[in-house]
Amino acid sequence: MIENVSPGVRTFAALSLLFGLLLLVINIATAPLSQRWTALETETQAMREQAGEMQTMAADIGAARDAAEQAVRVLGSTGYLPGDTEAVQLANLQTRVVDIAQRAGLRPQSTRTLTTIQRDGVAMIGLQAVFQSDIARLRAILFTLETSQPRLLIDGLAVTPASRGGPSPEASDLLTIDLRVLAAVRDGRKAVQP
Repeated sequence: MIENVSPGVRTFAALSLLFGLLLLVINIATAPLSQRWTALETETQAMREQAGEMQTMAADIGAARDAAEQAVRVLGSTGYLPGDTEAVQLANLQTRVVDIAQRAGLRPQSTRTLTTIQRDGVAMIGLQAVFQSDIARLRAILFTLETSQPRLLIDGLAVTPASRGGPSPEASDLLTIDLRVLAAVRDGRKAVQP
């Protein structure tokens, strides 16, 4: 049957068979290499992703370290209430809070010092002040307290109506403010946990 086929077709069939066998041998020989190449590409991509995550973590650690150093600088310079003794520190805190209230046009009805406490390793002294105010003056006092140096922290705030249906419309706008303010102090040896 092969004798009936022309020599050109036989040559073409032989070359096609030879080429097919050659492709099969090349495919068998290179399959492990191509699998290994794919595995290496996958590993390389995973390593790149890990390197990116590590760079992000390193940047986060650097940013956290910078923020911590900034906090230490702020606390070291202006973060602590001045005074060598607890009594002096409490007097300074009371003076500052009363001064802020008076600048807003208010006079505290009462003030009381609070027990020194520890918060996140920082000793803090406190003051409780009660006064009457309208909402605009209250906002001004709260803003001044939160932005003052050294930092004064608002630890508690209770607001109740001062009078119901008072003799004048202005009296009905008054609020009784019970405010707790904390300040960081350097000497926390006598502090207790809240």
